[in-house]
Amino acid sequence: MSYSGGQLLRQESDSEDEGCNFLSFRCASLTLLGLFAFTITYHVLILSHVVPYKYVWGGRLKSESSMLHFETVSLSVNLLLVVLVLLRGGFCCQSAPQSLLRGLCLVFSLVFALNTVGNLLASSWFEMLAFTPVTLLASVAFFRLYNEPK
Repeated sequence: MSYSGGQLLRQESDSEDEGCNFLSFRCASLTLLGLFAFTITYHVLILSHVVPYKYVWGGRLKSESSMLHFETVSLSVNLLLVVLVLLRGGFCCQSAPQSLLRGLCLVFSLVFALNTVGNLLASSWFEMLAFTPVTLLASVAFFRLYNEPK
């Protein structure tokens, strides 16, 4: 920001030169990609039994077969979300209609907001403390991707 002639002016940088400012479109995209990389890694650790499955799905999974089913679905959804962010963030081809991508970002913003509430009600303290901020951040970041008119 600069002060000029009695007015406070905000200098906008070109999106290519823009750093990761809080809630910028670029930062929201990169944040989501980082969150999904972390989440995918976490779910792989669960599938490989490095992390016990009692720490996911609200502590409600009772069998190995349930864990395999839920984790497979979760990994698939996370990979699709990575593709959504790559497309909407402009990291790859622009062949998808932006209105569809924006709509999906709004849907997932709402889904992650609801998931935040679910994490607050989780029976596992670990899940509640570790993942409530993550899902809240994902909700806000997806809303930012939705809110960008480009």
